[in-house]
Amino acid sequence: MFGSCITDFITSNSLDNLINLTNAEGMFALCSKMTIKNIDGLFDKLVKLENLIGMFNKCKSLIINPVPEGLLAKCNSLQNASGLFSECSGVGGIVPVNLFYKNEGEQEYKCSSLTDISGMFCGTSLSGRLKKEFFKWAENLKFVGESKMKINVWNNDEFVYFQGLFNGTKIEFYDHDLFSFTPLVQSLSYFFNNCTYLKGCYTSDTSVSANCTAEDIFSNLKDLRYVNYFFKGCTALTGKIPATLFANNKQLLSGMSFYENCTSLSGKNLDTMVLEDISSELFKGLNKVTSLAGFL
Repeated sequence: MFGSCITDFITSNSLDNLINLTNAEGMFALCSKMTIKNIDGLFDKLVKLENLIGMFNKCKSLIINPVPEGLLAKCNSLQNASGLFSECSGVGGIVPVNLFYKNEGEQEYKCSSLTDISGMFCGTSLSGRLKKEFFKWAENLKFVGESKMKINVWNNDEFVYFQGLFNGTKIEFYDHDLFSFTPLVQSLSYFFNNCTYLKGCYTSDTSVSANCTAEDIFSNLKDLRYVNYFFKGCTALTGKIPATLFANNKQLLSGMSFYENCTSLSGKNLDTMVLEDISSELFKGLNKVTSLAGFL
């Protein structure tokens, strides 16, 4: 919308007068010079906002570190925030725990209408531990993987690909039951794609498992359909492939390149232990799957 002509444009109250705004799709996309003095509270007055698709997509000069807790909490009508900060490498710091929740005294705010956050932080520099509470207040999420969106930039429609919520970030750890608050999720493709810093999962608040693929990471997702490229390129990922990884995912359709180029897995060379898991249990009951091309 604004192209590359903006610098130091946004402050925390810049959008306060847009109380009836419902669609901010691609609003600042490709503004390569944009910086933000303070983003905390930017969306607080936008209670009717439904669409944030690609709002800051490829804003190369954008620096937000850390991402404020509760940033989207008051957007209780928001449905789609896919690609919000996609390819904004200056967005960094520890992954926020309560992005969708804020408590102000006796008043609680929850961004609970969200269904799509595909590629929201793809290509950013977020780091640290991804906790399950990140998703706690967005229980209606369905699409957390990849999406192809048409956004309007300078009155021209452009197709933009948002691939994986945390694709290419610097996240190091995740909770073993990461999706325990989001039972409706269907798509997780590219979720940790090329997360080369990813090296372990927490089995409790303080314990890190030596096996980096949590056997119950998908156990709550009975309607899960797509996990393509989920761990692709996670070269620090170690341990063996859990035999029960997909035990509760009978609706699964595709898992292409799930572990491609995960060169540190103990089963990358198909040793005896992992080969037995693959042949007997790993794909048991997945009779709807159509593609596992390049799984390993």
